[in-house]
Amino acid sequence: MNKEPIVIMHSDLDGLTSYLVLCWALGKKLSYAVSTPMKLEEDVDKLLARTTEDTPLYFLDLDVSKVGNKIDRTNVTIIDHHKTNIFPFKNAKTTIVNFSSCAKLIYKNLIETNNITITTAQKTLIALADDWDSNTRATPLSEDLNIVYHSTKNKVASFLEDYYEGFKPFDKFKTNTVLLYKKHRKEYLDTLKPFIGVVEFEGTPVQVGSVFCDKYVAECCDYLFEKYKVEVAIAVMVEQKRIAVRRAPTNHLVDVSKFVQRVANGGGHAAAAGGNITEEFIEFTKMLKPAE
Repeated sequence: MNKEPIVIMHSDLDGLTSYLVLCWALGKKLSYAVSTPMKLEEDVDKLLARTTEDTPLYFLDLDVSKVGNKIDRTNVTIIDHHKTNIFPFKNAKTTIVNFSSCAKLIYKNLIETNNITITTAQKTLIALADDWDSNTRATPLSEDLNIVYHSTKNKVASFLEDYYEGFKPFDKFKTNTVLLYKKHRKEYLDTLKPFIGVVEFEGTPVQVGSVFCDKYVAECCDYLFEKYKVEVAIAVMVEQKRIAVRRAPTNHLVDVSKFVQRVANGGGHAAAAGGNITEEFIEFTKMLKPAE
């Protein structure tokens, strides 16, 4: 029987870094699979079909509420930082805390608590993933790392191989990748036609901006923050029938996860969340008007 642990993590920068931190904490490379909120139930069904009940399973950086009844087992460990991850687990081992990132949560709970020594390069990678996922943006390097990840062929395997020992400065190819990406992004952002309006969030009037987009999702939100000074930005991906919602880094009061739960059957955390295009969301958009 297969008793080697398998890690299932979110396929974003924080999810992959969370996997690496867990590997550092346990002292070995682990088998893994990646998933997204949209594919989670399908991926969990496939995983359970090919593993035994004594195979240790780790779920990292994933809101697993909708599959909680399937994975509430003693062989399952869940580490996550989403406030919407609220399934009442009884058998699975859980560390579900509203935290800036899952990678930093694992670092605090497994590395620091157990006095495990890791390198400066490894700590730097954790800090960059945390900076990006928390939407703090204290350093442009976290954005550049995210660009490198998403622009690389076989991006998951390449990232895990490149950064298993921690962050290292970009080579010329990666630097040029970032520069080219930013050039194409600027050209794309110049074509956007935003919609703007003031909407009440839990009784407080909030300036909201929205754009239709099919790529550069996080950057489209940043564009709305910078050019239109909105407090909440919504990227609407029509083909995917999805929305991404972010709050401005300067706003610490609005909880966008509550918004997407209410109008988009989604989830996430206070600074960033995602959901579906629903009738409720379409009704909400009627409050937004074309920007002048």
